[in-house]
Amino acid sequence: MKVRERVGADIPNRFDYQLALSMLYLIDSKEPITVIIETLEDFAIVKNINNKEIVDIYQVKTVGAGLISKSTLLSENVYGKLYLTDSFFSNNANTLNIISNNNLKGAATERLDKFKIFDKFSQKEKNQIYENIEKYFNDNKIFYNKKDINSGKLVFVKTSLPLKDTLFEKMLIGSVNELLNENRYDQSINPAVVFKTLKDYFIKVRNANIEEEITLEEAKAKRGINSNILNILLQNAKQAQTISKTELVSFCSQFLKADEILKVKNEYSNFIAKNSDICDNIFIQFKNKLENDFGNFIKQNENLNTVDAINLFVSQYSNSIYSKEFIIVCLVAQIYS
Repeated sequence: MKVRERVGADIPNRFDYQLALSMLYLIDSKEPITVIIETLEDFAIVKNINNKEIVDIYQVKTVGAGLISKSTLLSENVYGKLYLTDSFFSNNANTLNIISNNNLKGAATERLDKFKIFDKFSQKEKNQIYENIEKYFNDNKIFYNKKDINSGKLVFVKTSLPLKDTLFEKMLIGSVNELLNENRYDQSINPAVVFKTLKDYFIKVRNANIEEEITLEEAKAKRGINSNILNILLQNAKQAQTISKTELVSFCSQFLKADEILKVKNEYSNFIAKNSDICDNIFIQFKNKLENDFGNFIKQNENLNTVDAINLFVSQYSNSIYSKEFIIVCLVAQIYS
């Protein structure tokens, strides 16, 4: 397929509404799916039904206040963009979705959260859509054939995800928490930590460079996020919390002063977040090296008990990235695991 718009590593590491929407679909899905980011429009959902891959394409349109107008969709060439993307995809999309944070203005639509657009528009409005699509195809010097336009694919979706970033992040953390409860995961897992890790992973995948022409399999590999990642993150989060804050303080009280223990406690949440993050290669490399170095140190100092070994090792160990207190948390967690 040909990619209509390419977004790559030149885009800042921002987390915006369309990424939040695609993440919400991934978290809330009750079946295995793959979300493809900014390749087939803003995002696409790939799922397998009866051994056949089904692709639903989404373009995000937001409005600060009030209902979204039909004239806006026409003036911004939303219909043309969706159908041109589908034509580059050999017209294989299952649905072409306009998804918005508010309803579509109009007596027949503004109370509906999801509907097929051609079922609710007048003949005049339908003709305007066809004209919009034809003009957009012609402007892009692409052959237009009205027979290729499957009107039944065009869907409007009103999402419940709030537009304000602080609110939609709160809602996503809530969705992660529901997922934890539904699957009876360890209740000590912090849903905010899982959300942050998933968010960072989405940003990383979004910034992957892709070619102008790409197969669906390549798009899934380079810009796709499979729902299996959630299970990996949740399991990783569970393993990350190998030690509680209470256990950490109890252990450190054997060799640290009160003010030093407080500093160690302050590093606990930082450790849990990094230990849950499958994307933080710098920390993963550091942790592996630290565990290996401490293991060698123990072998060379078999006469020391665990408390004295940590105390002496940390006093000699230098690292330019992480604090002494953070290193202590890593070592104590390693012992408890």
